[in-house]
Amino acid sequence: MNLVLLANLESLNSEFIKLQLSKEERFGKLYEVAIYQLEILNSKDVTKSVKRSSDDTFLPSKD
Repeated sequence: MNLVLLANLESLNSEFIKLQLSKEERFGKLYEVAIYQLEILNSKDVTKSVKRSSDDTFLPSKD
């Protein structure tokens, strides 16, 4: 889950750099996005949202 967030932030940061936003502006925006995405990712059961591709594919339970 953290890798998803990190990848999203890296991509967004590169777009902010292209827009020539200052370091302070970028960090402020990235912080807001990180908090928002963490809230969403923590509220979802990611294993339920993964589509099963075959009968051989499985995910371990969270028990």
